[in-house]
Amino acid sequence: PGKKHLVCRLLKSLYGLKQSPRQWNSKIDETFLAFGMKRLHSDAGIYYQQEGKNILILILYVDDITIMSNNMAKVNQLKKVLNSTYEMKDLGETKSFLGMNITRNRSKKILQVDQKDYIENFLKRFGMEDCNPQRTPIAAGTVFDQDGKPFDNIRWYQQAIGSLMYAMICTRPDINFAVIKLSQFMVNPKHHHVVAVKHLFRYLAGTTNACLTYNGNDKTGLIGYTDSDHATSNADRKSISGCCYLLAGGPIYWHSKKQS
Repeated sequence: PGKKHLVCRLLKSLYGLKQSPRQWNSKIDETFLAFGMKRLHSDAGIYYQQEGKNILILILYVDDITIMSNNMAKVNQLKKVLNSTYEMKDLGETKSFLGMNITRNRSKKILQVDQKDYIENFLKRFGMEDCNPQRTPIAAGTVFDQDGKPFDNIRWYQQAIGSLMYAMICTRPDINFAVIKLSQFMVNPKHHHVVAVKHLFRYLAGTTNACLTYNGNDKTGLIGYTDSDHATSNADRKSISGCCYLLAGGPIYWHSKKQS
């Protein structure tokens, strides 16, 4: 009583408050920089250190860390620094990261990344685990427009697109075009859009084993492809541009976007 005008001043950030993610990122950023690593300008979650032929790469996603290097001594040195500063678990060689399964064949220098478990889980969540597989992401002749009967369960549609979008971003460039087209109707989906989403689910059900494959023996370097669908949109006559860049024989960047 009599002190109701006072407020608490935090001396330390608490988990769950707005500032805590920023405080955490600032703290661990200082740790990496003190170790002699540099932060990548194009992706703030990636740090690297290069000394001659030795390279150390670190991926940070909130509090999940993946370390890559051609020098194991450097990896162990960084782990020692992190363990002395934070409470951390060393899970050993990376087998999965953020829903992606990682398989390596060191003798053949081949690395594969897939999302089989993630895809199977969201198919089960949407009741599509026993569906009949399809061979294409989009059925031939599909028209994307705002005509038709409205779909009442907008939340279902938005959750479905969100689940598809994460697969598209991580390991499935083959569904990029379809997901980008269907995501344009998130606010007011129609029944034929839902049919197209379920068709995409069926395609994924038949291709859960599809993966990105990188071959360390590949010498072709960086290769890029780009294309456009040449104003096929019936609504505004705008084109969709698409591109895909490959390194070590596998895609490292892909993009699909409506032209302005």
